[in-house]
Amino acid sequence: MIKLNKIHKIYTQGKIGFHALKDVSLFFKQDERVVVYGKSGCGKTTLLNLIAGLDRPSSGDMVISDKLTTKFTESEWDYFRNHNIGFIFQQFNLIEHLPVIENVAISAKISGHRHNNARKMALEMLKKVGLEKHALKKPRQLSGGERQRVGIARALINNPDIILADEPTGALDRTTGNQIMDLITEMAKDKLLIIVTHDMKLAQKYATRLIELQDGVVTKDTAPDMDKVTIRLKRDIHKRSLSFIEGIRLALHNIKARKWRTGLVAFGLSIGIVGLLLISALFNTIRDSMHAEGAALRDNPELSIYRPFDPDQDAHDMLSAIEDNHPFFLDLSYVPDYPLTIIENETSGTVYRNPVSLGHYIGTPVHPDILRIYDSFVGDGRLPETSDEFVLPLSKAQALFSTHIDLSHDELWNRLNHHQFSLSTNFHYAPFELENEFEPCLKVENWDEDPDTLPQSFTDRFGDYETHMETLTPYTDEPVKIYDHEQKHLFCDDYSSLNWFIDRDNHKEVTTLRLVGIIDDRNINNALFHPDFLLTLEIQKTALSNDQNIDNENREKVIAYIGNDHIDQKAAIIRSLENEGYMVQETTNVSFNFLAGLTLLFTYIIQFIFSSIIGIAVITAGLMLLMVLYISIIERTREIGLIRAMGGTRKDIRTIFVGETTMIGLFAGLLSIGIALILVLLGNHVFNQQLHVLLSRYFENIPVDGIFSLDIRIMLYAVIGSIIIAITSGLIPAVSASRKQPIEALKKD
Repeated sequence: MIKLNKIHKIYTQGKIGFHALKDVSLFFKQDERVVVYGKSGCGKTTLLNLIAGLDRPSSGDMVISDKLTTKFTESEWDYFRNHNIGFIFQQFNLIEHLPVIENVAISAKISGHRHNNARKMALEMLKKVGLEKHALKKPRQLSGGERQRVGIARALINNPDIILADEPTGALDRTTGNQIMDLITEMAKDKLLIIVTHDMKLAQKYATRLIELQDGVVTKDTAPDMDKVTIRLKRDIHKRSLSFIEGIRLALHNIKARKWRTGLVAFGLSIGIVGLLLISALFNTIRDSMHAEGAALRDNPELSIYRPFDPDQDAHDMLSAIEDNHPFFLDLSYVPDYPLTIIENETSGTVYRNPVSLGHYIGTPVHPDILRIYDSFVGDGRLPETSDEFVLPLSKAQALFSTHIDLSHDELWNRLNHHQFSLSTNFHYAPFELENEFEPCLKVENWDEDPDTLPQSFTDRFGDYETHMETLTPYTDEPVKIYDHEQKHLFCDDYSSLNWFIDRDNHKEVTTLRLVGIIDDRNINNALFHPDFLLTLEIQKTALSNDQNIDNENREKVIAYIGNDHIDQKAAIIRSLENEGYMVQETTNVSFNFLAGLTLLFTYIIQFIFSSIIGIAVITAGLMLLMVLYISIIERTREIGLIRAMGGTRKDIRTIFVGETTMIGLFAGLLSIGIALILVLLGNHVFNQQLHVLLSRYFENIPVDGIFSLDIRIMLYAVIGSIIIAITSGLIPAVSASRKQPIEALKKD
């Protein structure tokens, strides 16, 4: 079965050599119980290591089952050790972080058995050695005899043809040693059993053949003459290896044994990934906001069309002219360019110190396709149905309350639902924040407001008082007063150069309307009124123009809605209207409509810079992982040698270490997602409490639920990236571990 022919083994260290085996020629048959004995250092263990393929002879040949093993490749030796050899060690050589059943099953897994089958085989072997009740214990929880029984079960799980035992009772007391030898010989029936010992009593009791070694030379052999054997040089191809899933399972046991160190490594790796996730979450929100604003501008069907005010042409004439020349508009609504300001809540009795100017407002659309745009109401709000009803956008409704009052949208609606409001529709004006310099104006001090007492400088410059005062009529009908330490009056050639504001104490027209809805849509910033109400404003403005000589700077406005079939022609429609003398304006309030492409590019550049900085932290964490794995290799050198001794290939070693790095990477990725989610929730909470109002002034489409938005795809990429970084960091240590020779690795303490 095994033939050794003129085997020599020389160990060298520098220029010094030691001849461990000298011209050894032996033949071993099946069913033999061979005991190799001799003094320490005589070459017993070296002979056993050569037979097991853990070491290579310096010269000579070895044949096992008619195969010339000195021509074996490394993979053939791995297969031979796993399927043909069962090795029982003196020091047990159990993997301390694996439970007993996994210590036994690992040899079966290396040979290609699946997890459940391997564990079943291991449990049967443990029953044979009387340890089935200890299957889930760790080796350190067993006695010396029990640990050796585990070693025997592991050696025999693959039903090997050859059992090699290196001083199997050397670490046991006499009684336990005899029990172990009885067990080994009982379970090794019909197999070749080779035992190395220096105990002659044990040798004589259990051996059917004795071989004595002295200084590397066989001095005694009780076997008959060697038989002839056939040598075959043809190699067998063995395609089996430890599966990646089993590598993961083995890695999990090691991670559990070193959970604190593994946790810190994974945490270090996750910190960098958390930074990348947060940067991605922030810039994704900014880009999404910009894209949403761009889409709102591109797809918004609403246009504001202006023309200079013409008292001789009414609103219907303007609507008809636009409709006749541009049939692609679904809906047209006349909106006088006329100030509207909420001055009082008549229902609650609140008079606003700072009246809320509605700015832009529009008439309620009629076409169903357009009405669908205005359907995002808070609570049970609705569109105006009569001329005494109106609707506010959310921002204007919130402006009716102090910024210190934090109301939810529903609470806001409940406090304003169907309240009556006073809106001023026609004003006098007053000058606002006059400067110290009033050129080219004339200051008259301590004037008693009698035109006859004006100084000569006034008459020289402005002529008749009544004629001059007509230039004030668009603003007010009284001389402009300046109040400081002494009373002054101001007379100007051009009063339009002054800053004017609505004189809240001199309202000409006040209209009462009922609030019937609040629109919760960030793209809608206009109040909505019934068309009949806007028509009354148009009549008032016409009358005002006849009475007060309004100049052509005042404009009339029509809101037009483009049909869906023509929305992609918006640019051409705007150009055609401008060619007809109209001024056209987009009604959607968009923050980044100027140089949007450049702004978007800038955000990518900023994100790249920040990501690069944090990427350094990720690389550092990867290097830290590489060093930790190198330390792990040093700590687990004996384990690596043991797996190789059981027939584990270099690929199996790499699989175990890559499985370990995969689990570390997976854990780091999941940890980074968990940390990022917590930070995003906290960040969004702070954002909503302190920054939302400020940022929403500049970013109209900033989401109301927070500035950070984690995309599930980005989180998935983070986990995959974490695993890739961990595996990449562990490749060098894994390859280094796989290159360790079994005999050298087993010698490490």
